[in-house]
Amino acid sequence: MTVKQLAEALEYADQRALVHLINRKQAEFQDMSCVLKLDTHEKSRSVRRDMMILNYDGIILASMLSDAPRAPEFRKFAISVLKPVMTQGYYLPAEAETALVQKLTGILEQQVDGRLSNLDDKLSALTNLVSQKMITSEPDISDWPTPAQRIAQLIVRRTPRPY
Repeated sequence: MTVKQLAEALEYADQRALVHLINRKQAEFQDMSCVLKLDTHEKSRSVRRDMMILNYDGIILASMLSDAPRAPEFRKFAISVLKPVMTQGYYLPAEAETALVQKLTGILEQQVDGRLSNLDDKLSALTNLVSQKMITSEPDISDWPTPAQRIAQLIVRRTPRPY
């Protein structure tokens, strides 16, 4: 966030007052601010200017040190909105998050119910096949070779054949 944006949010009449505050407490803002050359649009032209940028900690510290009337309100906003944006990458109000969780839960329940009904259909079909004795629990081994026959088959296969 630029100092200009923060000054507007805190309702400073002039951003120089906030810059003066930050410069006065420069040691505290050491790792919380930097100055970058950024292109700004003024009237009909683009101008490259030095802009002071504050990170999350710098924004909170500046609002704590500020005596602007909106500073307490802005601190609450920064803590409740900016922190989730910094840590999670997004912000959702509690009501919206609750509604989203309920909607996703409903979708998941529908999918699970659909899959369970498919499994119930498959189980009933399998039960019908078993009851019709199309599937037996014991395999029919009457046509399987005896162990002696199996050994004889293996020996015959390994015996070299004359050419």
